[in-house]
Parts: sequence; structure tokens; C-alpha cells
Amino acid sequence: MKQIIRNFSRNFKEKSGVKWGIELRETGTIIGTIGFQEWSLEHKRANISYALFPEKWGNGYASEAVDKVISYGF
Repeated sequence: MKQIIRNFSRNFKEKSGVKWGIELRETGTIIGTIGFQEWSLEHKRANISYALFPEKWGNGYASEAVDKVISYGF
């Protein structure tokens, strides 16, 4: 887990990506991550990637998170 956080931090410092945790409002529990990768400020583009714990699939969490990240990007 520490290595993953270091990678996220390095990508942010290098301006090549940014990641956030996906948290359940009710409990504050982290259930996954989402963010921009292959981020190009020059070309004003990035890919969105996300990962959720399998037991949280099918509940609309990814859709909600993607909507928020797209809004942030614009």
C-alpha cells in the first residue's frame, strides 16, 4: 500500500497523473481509487482510471465517482 501511495505522489509531482480515494459517505471507508493518468497539460487530455473492491461493484459508485472527476477536470 505504501508503494502505491508513493507512486500516486510521484505521478502528481511529475504532473503525469492524479489519484483520489473513493470513500463511502456513510462510513468514510475507502472502497477504491479513481483519477487521471497519462495526463497531458500541453494537449489538455487525460485518461480516467478507477478500481473498486469487487464487493462494491454494481452499486453505482464508479459512475458517481467518474461524474465527479469529469466535473473536476473541466
